[in-house]
Amino acid sequence: MKWTLPVCIMFSLAVLSPSVVKGQAAAEMGGLYGKGFGFGGGLGTAFGAASQKMSGNLSGLAGEQLNAVEATAKKLFESAKFQEKAGKSPESAKLYKDFADFRSRYFGGKDKQAGDAYQKAGAILYKTGKYGAAEESLRQSLAVCARRNGPGAQVSTEILKDLGAACLAQEKWKDSISFYSQALTLTERAGETKGASALAIRINLADAYAKSNNYALAAPLLKQAADLADKGSQAEKNQLPSILDRYAETLKKLNKSDEPAASTGSSNELRAPANIESLPLPPKGTKP
Repeated sequence: MKWTLPVCIMFSLAVLSPSVVKGQAAAEMGGLYGKGFGFGGGLGTAFGAASQKMSGNLSGLAGEQLNAVEATAKKLFESAKFQEKAGKSPESAKLYKDFADFRSRYFGGKDKQAGDAYQKAGAILYKTGKYGAAEESLRQSLAVCARRNGPGAQVSTEILKDLGAACLAQEKWKDSISFYSQALTLTERAGETKGASALAIRINLADAYAKSNNYALAAPLLKQAADLADKGSQAEKNQLPSILDRYAETLKKLNKSDEPAASTGSSNELRAPANIESLPLPPKGTKP
């Protein structure tokens, strides 16, 4: 037998399932393989169907079965990376989610690799314009992060930024503002008041406010962003003209000719409070 990637996964799945005869499991996977189950194209779909016959967690596994779990997870991750490098975004996103689901099933809802894979899938889906699917995957990543590190953990900042972008792209202004606000709170808590990240998050949050017609909260954030760009690196200075244009346009929307009276200090007073102690989790019934 030639040990290609799908065949390796077929073998692993056969070893894994304590409730299915190994030959039967292998035959089922072999049937899927024979219908075009190639290196990447149908791998995610085939795995999703076969995984329904697997045991629920690692508690009853040892030795050969435990090794098979780890081997299967590794093969799924390797195939996801392969598809990503090949530029096959839909396939790679599906495989990263399959890998994350698999890790969650066997290693629990706090598994870091699962959380990272959900975030990776979300980023790929966002880049391909699948914003709803990206949001779903990112919410799963956030849920894993919250279970692993606690709500409002600093390590959730990048996930929150990605969720803010995914919601903004779907015109979910309220959700976008919530996620960006939480990310900004955590960024400031970490003392990151300067640099590209501090600048970008203020611009994005201001954009969400402006698109929801809340110009009174958008304007001070743009003023902060302008100040940061003016004092920042050359790359940040290059953004200053566009920031000033947006700031001026926002002031016009407010029918003001002067700068807003709001403070340009801490942004905590410029936006609705971010409830970082209760981060949004997936709806009931959503996989971890």
